[in-house]
Amino acid sequence: MEHRLACLFAKVLNKNSQRTELENAKMIYGLEVLLDNLLKVICIIMLSLILGIFKESMLVFLGFGALRLRAGGFHFDRNIMCWFTSILITIGGGYLVYRNFISRNIAILFLLIALIIILLYAPSGTINNPIAPENRKQYRMESIGLVILYLILTCFFGESQIGAAFALGGICEAITILPVVNRKYMV
Repeated sequence: MEHRLACLFAKVLNKNSQRTELENAKMIYGLEVLLDNLLKVICIIMLSLILGIFKESMLVFLGFGALRLRAGGFHFDRNIMCWFTSILITIGGGYLVYRNFISRNIAILFLLIALIIILLYAPSGTINNPIAPENRKQYRMESIGLVILYLILTCFFGESQIGAAFALGGICEAITILPVVNRKYMV
């Protein structure tokens, strides 16, 4: 479905321009990725609204996604697995936060573990999404900074759901950069 929509959008965008076949293929691929991610986010939002855990799920999503942008990590070969895992982390994590299963002390422990993992392995690129050598130091520092920010938020907001959500998002993302998880893709 995303491919058909991407081709349609590319056709509209190419109406008044001269792009090579390669440029057009790149545009279609980029549009496919954009549409896939947009549909995934819409699905997550709808599920979280239906289940009554919107705020909690969005906080987990934010905690995971913000750190993922700089720390990198594992990517699935099949899109369906990415969908499944994204929904499991966001909706499952949102439910755990909603039910208050994560105490402040557990959240802090998760974030300390995440910090150790980030210190040891971040950023972690993949074959298809390598991290340029000139960006490694900056991404590493930003990843460390985000986990420290999550720790501060967790300490500041005490037993609130905010710290638990960021802790769950942070630890789930940190797991994706572990060599045992990302070993065949590490670059």
